[in-house]
Amino acid sequence: MSSDSFFLFFGTDEQKVFSKASEHFKNVLSNNENSLDEEVIDGRASSAEEVFSVCSQTVEALQTLPFFGGKVVWLKQASFLGENPRVSQAQRSQEGIEMLMKVLSKGIPKDTHFLLSALRIDKRRSFYKELSKIAKVQVFDLPELNRSKDYQNLESLIINEAKNFNLVFEKKAIELFALFVGNNLRIARMELEKMSLYLGEKKSVDINLVRLLVAPSDEGILWEINEALENKKLGRALSLISNRLSLGQSSVALSRATILPIVRRLLLVKSLLAYRCLPLDNYSAFSKALEEIEEVLQLGLKRKKDGSINAYPLYLSAKSAHNFSTQSLRKILLASLSADMTLVTSAIDNESVFTQLLARWQMAIND
Repeated sequence: MSSDSFFLFFGTDEQKVFSKASEHFKNVLSNNENSLDEEVIDGRASSAEEVFSVCSQTVEALQTLPFFGGKVVWLKQASFLGENPRVSQAQRSQEGIEMLMKVLSKGIPKDTHFLLSALRIDKRRSFYKELSKIAKVQVFDLPELNRSKDYQNLESLIINEAKNFNLVFEKKAIELFALFVGNNLRIARMELEKMSLYLGEKKSVDINLVRLLVAPSDEGILWEINEALENKKLGRALSLISNRLSLGQSSVALSRATILPIVRRLLLVKSLLAYRCLPLDNYSAFSKALEEIEEVLQLGLKRKKDGSINAYPLYLSAKSAHNFSTQSLRKILLASLSADMTLVTSAIDNESVFTQLLARWQMAIND
């Protein structure tokens, strides 16, 4: 049976875990008629010996009698319960955790309140199963987005978070922001707070502000290159590509992550749009329409693990397809394949290969 004196707060939403644990800690202090001793133990540990030390301090705090009417003990930000398996599973760590669990399983001492907060806990381990029996558990997890790459859902979540800072995003800005933060809502919150402080009274966020303030993920940078190519901003695309090359990124990997996929997607959506009128003003409607077209037209479309069509990249490309004719895209594809072969087989300077390629892009567009 869980104890009214032992509370466990954990989850991947670090901000909520901390705020809820802190709120509970303050409430225990303020709602008690008698004066309480308070002890906060830093649970962050980077080695097995530090884990043992933290557990020893916690045991000592729980077993030491209070000077006044009672005591509240907070083991704060415990990092050894699942965040770093190499540390948490070391023998010395296990000795400390077992020592702490032995004390906790006997029950929290009378007139003592115990709070434990952590970012992650390995639910497969026996200590979690024991903790869930003896503590009142509150879990605060961020939505799981990394596996599905569901950018539309991510954008909706970011828009809701932005309301807490009175920020309003333009459509292009929210698309770029979602890609820049790399599906990480903790980073998104920090970036939103930074934007709010930077803007002051003005709370409108455009794409230029996102580029100015938000540090992009690798995926966000690749999206920037794609966006520049799709909108025929070839000078900007070359500048971004040159920057990636200067940072040591493989030229072949860059070609196959940006140039070739974007040309193939543009050709694909041009073909689809020639056969079907697809809605381009709403992603949900576009995605639904793709699922409903004939199977023969779906053969070249990539799918997600759940079997549904990976519609978001196609949706972005479809909105830019009008910038190119089918004939120009065929010429661009041949030029891109030739450049890719050159990057693989020759010793020509990589930046020169991309410069020549984008010059051929421009020639194909002008024809």
